[in-house]
Amino acid sequence: MKSDNYRDKYNKHLLHPWSELSSLGEDKSSSVIVRGEGAYIYDAEGNRLLDGPAGMWCMQTGYGRQEIADAVAAQIMELGY
Repeated sequence: MKSDNYRDKYNKHLLHPWSELSSLGEDKSSSVIVRGEGAYIYDAEGNRLLDGPAGMWCMQTGYGRQEIADAVAAQIMELGY
């Protein structure tokens, strides 16, 4: 599986709201999400999934929105936060 390449980093550095804390760092089955585009996310296996709970992570605007990236970049050049 392609996701095996990501699994160690995933288990060492990520904590998601759906994670079962009793098995933290030992996840062998969750999808490893590697990118987003519009309303979709893609896992390491190449599957395209509708990012239904996107609002939980503040991505309800979608991924890859150039106008948002430009606005963020302009703001950061003025004041970091």
